[in-house]
Amino acid sequence: MHIWHHGKTLPNKNGINFAISLSIWDYIFKTDYIPSDGKNIELGFQNEESFPQTFVMQESVYNLKNKFYENKN
Repeated sequence: MHIWHHGKTLPNKNGINFAISLSIWDYIFKTDYIPSDGKNIELGFQNEESFPQTFVMQESVYNLKNKFYENKN
C-alpha cells in the first residue's frame, strides 16, 4: 500500500499512505488510498526533472524556493 505514496500524481494534496509498516495509521487519519486498478503506477513527483541532484541543493535552495512560492500564494 505504501508504494502509492510515491506516485507521481496523488489524489490528495496533503499526501497519502504515510505508514510504512503499520497502515492502521492511514486508516485512522483517513490518508489511506488503494486505487481500484492498482496497475501501472508512475513513481516520482511533478517537476522532478528540475529537482536538484545534490543533498545540499535539495535542502537549501529547493526548500527555500518552495517556501517562497507558498508564502506568495
